[in-house]
Parts: sequence; structure tokens; C-alpha cells
Amino acid sequence: GLLVTPGLVDTHVHVYDSMIPLGIDADRHCLGRGCTTVVDAGSAGCNTLPGLKRFAVDQQKCRILAFMHVSSHGLANVPIYNGLGELDSLDYIDANLALRTLQREKAEEEASGEKSIVVGVKIRLTEQVTNSVGAVELEAYRTAQKLAADAHLPLMVHHNWSSIPLEQSPGEMVSGDLYTHCYNASNVTIVEDGKIAPCVHEAKSRGVKFCVGH
Repeated sequence: GLLVTPGLVDTHVHVYDSMIPLGIDADRHCLGRGCTTVVDAGSAGCNTLPGLKRFAVDQQKCRILAFMHVSSHGLANVPIYNGLGELDSLDYIDANLALRTLQREKAEEEASGEKSIVVGVKIRLTEQVTNSVGAVELEAYRTAQKLAADAHLPLMVHHNWSSIPLEQSPGEMVSGDLYTHCYNASNVTIVEDGKIAPCVHEAKSRGVKFCVGH
């Protein structure tokens, strides 16, 4: 009465357990349901990435990869849905340190022959987490785009209740980038009048990937 399958891959989880409000135990909730590889979607930034490795990756049997958040502290200080955000100030971004961190990951990968857990850069495009009204949202997005490009890594974009239109995200995203939470009921949604928006089809044709992010 059971199925035998290859290990499943979940491209959007938060497995920095007990360190961020959204964190869960990867072995219990992912491996226990058939996901042998999961991708953490920005729980850690450049300042908290070592902790993600030590307290999540090294403690779990489940294989954990990660998109590093453009915010230096990731989601460490973000209570759920109470108006505080990891990008309320651009001071929360240290682009130089973030790039050095990604470059160090690449150098260590090449020296050791072991793949880095870091597979990309993450940003949440939401007014609520960018100074409540999206005051720094576009600049934060531009910084994340540049960081990903400079590091030669894909960008994962969480995009809802945002001041940035579809024409800029996913409209400006490039091949290999991943647009997550693609189906949502916010003011920006890829479905318009019952149809997928034209700029979304164009993005997909360029190699932008889409995931539901559930």
C-alpha cells in the first residue's frame, strides 16, 4: 500500500529550526515525508549563514541547500505578520560582505571539491517587510539582482503585496532565477482575468522558473 520513489526535492522550505519564527525540523517534516533534499529559502543572511550550517545542515540527515537572504540577518528577527521586516532599512544589507561570503563559499567549494550549500540569493518583495510602505523595496531588489549577478548565482524572489509590478518581477528576472509563491491572492499575481500574464510567459521562455512555494 506504499510507493517507492526517488527522493523528492522541495525548493522552498525554512529549516533554521528554533532560530527563526518560520523554522521547522527538516528530518521530521521533510525527510519524514519523502523529501531527501530541501532548499532553504532565505532563512539566513551573510551574518547568520554559519549558524544555519552548524545548527541545521550539520544536525540533519536531510540534505539541505540554501538561498542566502540579501538581508544580512536573514529572517532571524522577523515575527510573523506584525509589521516588522528584514528589509525595513537598507542598513540591514551589507552588499560587500554578502558578496565576499558568496565568493568564499565558491572558493571553498573549488578547494575542497565539495559543493557549497549556497545555491542562490533570496529577497522578499513585499511592502510590509520593506519599511511598511515599500519605501526601500525597489532599491533592495536592485541590490539583490546585482548581488546575484556578481556572484553568478540565481535569484529567488518572493513577490506579493508589493509596490513592484510583474513587469519588473518576474519581468526582469533572468534564466535560472526562481519566482516563488507564484500563485497568491495579493495585488501582484501572475493570473490576470483568469489567464497567465503575458510577461510571465515571456519570463518562462527566458528560463525563469516558477514554484508555488507551499
